[in-house]
Amino acid sequence: MSEQLSKAPALPRITAAVDVFENDEHYLVRADVPGADKEHVDISFHEGKLSFEATLESDRVYTRTLGFGDDVDPDRIEASLEHGVLSLQLAKSAANKPRKIAIRA
Repeated sequence: MSEQLSKAPALPRITAAVDVFENDEHYLVRADVPGADKEHVDISFHEGKLSFEATLESDRVYTRTLGFGDDVDPDRIEASLEHGVLSLQLAKSAANKPRKIAIRA
């Protein structure tokens, strides 16, 4: 006798459109996740990879994974969500910031 396992259908996954900006201090990632609210957004950073998923009530999931170098300070990542735009600021670690080198006389 075979058992029938009930499985919930997989939610459609949509690759979120993103813009990435960089300066000497941080990276800024802006992702379009229209209709998402902060209670249904999961964000993680592990081994240089930033991942997020935003599950919508309309049974869709916006998702994206981006790779960064080892210059991100994972303790100083900040996130906000406003008007369907997820903003993530990834601060660079002090050890990897560019610095001026003076020429000795």
